[in-house]
Order: sequence, then C-alpha cells, then structure tokens
Amino acid sequence: MAKRYEVSAGKRSGKVKDNSLVARAEFFDNLLIKVENLEDSEGKPITPERKELIPSTWKNDIVFRLFEDTEIDTKN
Repeated sequence: MAKRYEVSAGKRSGKVKDNSLVARAEFFDNLLIKVENLEDSEGKPITPERKELIPSTWKNDIVFRLFEDTEIDTKN
C-alpha cells in the first residue's frame, strides 16, 4: 500500500500521488510463474522471462479483479 499512494513533502505537502497502476503491474510481475496461450506479434510464446511484453493494463486489470475486487465471506 505504501508504494501505491505516495504522500509528497515540501511546498505541496499533503498531496497524494496515485501509483496504484505501477504497483499492481509490479505485483503481477512478482507473482507470475507461468504464461499459457500468449504470443508476441511474431508468434513467439511470451514466457515469464518476457513478461514485459504483457501490457500493463492487462496486469492492472488482473490484479484488481483477483485481489482487490473480490468479496470474501468472513462469516465462516
């Protein structure tokens, strides 16, 4: 969470910078262990070693849906 929301100091103290898109992409990259059925424009498979080819918007969407937008039943 600290990486996602950075509070700036100085003349404009109290301003919050939203780094959540970058933080989610980094989180995705840290968790990625396998990629299936994804190729680059030349037809070469994208692997975890080539994860930079996966669009950041995809990474952000996946992390948001799986980790932030999921409701958890705490009654059990």
